[in-house]
Amino acid sequence: MRDPKRGITDTKKKELLVSIIMAVIMSVFMGWFAVFLIRARHPEQFASAPAIAGVMMYFTSIVESIIIGIIIALALPQEKMGRALAMKAKAVPSSFKFSALKTLPMAVINTLIIGTIMSLSGIYTARQNMPPEALAHMPSFWVMWFDSWIFTTPIAMICCYVLSLIIAPFVVRMVGLGKPPKQTEI
Repeated sequence: MRDPKRGITDTKKKELLVSIIMAVIMSVFMGWFAVFLIRARHPEQFASAPAIAGVMMYFTSIVESIIIGIIIALALPQEKMGRALAMKAKAVPSSFKFSALKTLPMAVINTLIIGTIMSLSGIYTARQNMPPEALAHMPSFWVMWFDSWIFTTPIAMICCYVLSLIIAPFVVRMVGLGKPPKQTEI
């Protein structure tokens, strides 16, 4: 016989596992993509930097993004929010509409929070490494941050949403969420 309380606990654990796996996948992408966009936008600033500096920039960005993503996954029930949104819209489970609505909160929340923190961190770090004479000719911290954030966030949000639409069904199936619980006998 199946214990109803155990089924609820297993579902919550699976939802959390889906959120964490999706957070890691999306965070790796966002960490890489943010550096790619910034380097593509300002190639002159990175032209004279040694190759190891570029590698470290990508590495630290991805690690920072993963840490933030996991914290978000542990703090916010994104899987539950997505399912509630899909059910409220009367989407049929396993339909494209259901998947599209279910992954929307995850993509939006992760992109906004990770993008904001990473752009703040990136601008702060960049300004710390600039000589005073260069800083004198730069816009304020908040103007630089907003410029960076507004440039990367909309593009990253669209890409993360498409990525989550593609990846989420595989992760959900891999974790076993949405399947009827196995009947075991005592």
